[in-house]
Amino acid sequence: MSVVSQGHQESIAIIGMSGRFPQASSVAEFWRNLRAGRESISQFTVEEVLAELITEKTVTQPNYIRARAILDQIDLFDASFFSMQPREAEMMDPQERLLLECAWEVIEAAGYDPKAYENPIGVFVGAGFNYYYENNISSNPHLVRSYGSIPTLINNDRDHVATLLSYKLDLKG
Repeated sequence: MSVVSQGHQESIAIIGMSGRFPQASSVAEFWRNLRAGRESISQFTVEEVLAELITEKTVTQPNYIRARAILDQIDLFDASFFSMQPREAEMMDPQERLLLECAWEVIEAAGYDPKAYENPIGVFVGAGFNYYYENNISSNPHLVRSYGSIPTLINNDRDHVATLLSYKLDLKG
């Protein structure tokens, strides 16, 4: 892949891929599941859904689907590895925690040390809506006050994800 910048062609190298998927903790596992035709969406019984505090009225609707894509091991984030305090990681959108882990895996697998590599390493990132903040953080004013409203908002703003990644992984591209 290449891009044109100021009339000159500059190469961009894609150095690796990483990802987390339902029932697949890597891109290779994801492809194995696809090739095998393995269904990776978890199906639930009415009892299991009711245990999650979904109302019986909702569960018995004919168009209610008792299925969900579940990612394993999302609770294993190592905050100290990314020079973060545990509370900072707790307040952060899980999408961002997974993104940090995946970006590190790509750099590690590619054999690049951002501190030693002479050329710039950059990142292009997109993130979905932060339901974690809406469902878990903003509804707990004591938690927000204990961490601070500004850090809480910044830690859950998807517009800073590329900057966060660049800072935490020392990327300068």
